[in-house]
Amino acid sequence: MNPLRSLPEYEIFVYTLAQRYPLLRRSTLVVARRGAAIALLNGEIEWAGGIRLVVREKLSFPTSSTIASPRLTRASSSPISPS
Repeated sequence: MNPLRSLPEYEIFVYTLAQRYPLLRRSTLVVARRGAAIALLNGEIEWAGGIRLVVREKLSFPTSSTIASPRLTRASSSPISPS
């Protein structure tokens, strides 16, 4: 499964992180839909050892099924290439 293929698949990816990664202690990540192909991702991830990552992403998924990855942007709206 490529979690970047569609918004529903990305939601499944985000909400199942703790199940797939045992070192993840806590996740408060929330995908807030803003339309059929637009969403905001906000929250924190905490790993064992107290390491925390604060996440704020604006996600824009293509409406065409031929394009497989979303456009990710920082809070400043600078484009980021997905790895």
